[in-house]
Amino acid sequence: MKNTQIRNRVEFLDSTRALCILWIIGFWHMAEYVKWDISVPLTEGVTNGVLATFTLISGYFLGAKKISGIKDAMAFYKKRFLRFYPLFFISSTAFLFIYLIWDIQYIGSVQQYLLTLLGLSCIITPAPQTIWFISMLILFYALTPVINSAKGCLKKFLYCVTIFAVFQLLDLFLFDVDNRLLLFFPFYCIGLLIANKVKFTDKINYIYAIFLFILFIVISLFEKLNSLYLVKVLMVCAFILFAFELGKMCNKISFCKKTLERISYASMCAYLFHRQMFGLVYKLIGVFPVWAAYLIILPLLMVVSYCVQYTYDKIVISFEE
Repeated sequence: MKNTQIRNRVEFLDSTRALCILWIIGFWHMAEYVKWDISVPLTEGVTNGVLATFTLISGYFLGAKKISGIKDAMAFYKKRFLRFYPLFFISSTAFLFIYLIWDIQYIGSVQQYLLTLLGLSCIITPAPQTIWFISMLILFYALTPVINSAKGCLKKFLYCVTIFAVFQLLDLFLFDVDNRLLLFFPFYCIGLLIANKVKFTDKINYIYAIFLFILFIVISLFEKLNSLYLVKVLMVCAFILFAFELGKMCNKISFCKKTLERISYASMCAYLFHRQMFGLVYKLIGVFPVWAAYLIILPLLMVVSYCVQYTYDKIVISFEE
């Protein structure tokens, strides 16, 4: 029974993560290639909520990793590095060549490229387009062994607060720290803190979900108000909780659940390489017809990303052995 509960919990988080990647790739970024003007406070708020959901889930899955010394920390870094960094390096390098050849500035300089690879592009700005999110996560991953080495939840919380204060001080006195890092780091910390503390259930509360959705929309209507940091945090919290309920709903439908599991598995690779693929197709055919975007290009991206991720994981497993 215990194993079943754990499996269900992970499955609904995977469904939530898959829905989030579909929003980013299939709507927020796809709009650029089908020429939709979608940049309004509501969609911007959803995008912040989606990225915060990704960030919190990342922290949640890593929060249970116990670090009791240098050996544990190095083992953590090695596993995280092998999990995605070579693909991230290839993606970032591809963005650099795109800039050097076609002057398309996802990464706009060699300095920005190096800072991105080091996970510092959100500290020493400007951060690159798209790939900034993974670069930010690299910094969070680098700090995770420090936070997880704390004994007890209170000490771990104090470590998080201290690191956040350092980010604020860097922003005030030394660098122009990216506001998105300051928004998303607390949610990564929440993920770390609630790991093994909060027991998620797959039970769906429809009234709760509808309330959260309405709250999110109402806050988004007040454009000047939702630009304030604390209001933005409240807005993102409402979205994350709603996204969890939506993930649970999708998890109850067998076909939807299986499809989203595969999309979740392919999500990292899809995020790293969708811009390159979309850009290549855009250069060949111009503006995407909507039917082609959603019936051919997006499904093809997911299939290719799944195959690449599967092959890459096989290589990593053989390397570890």
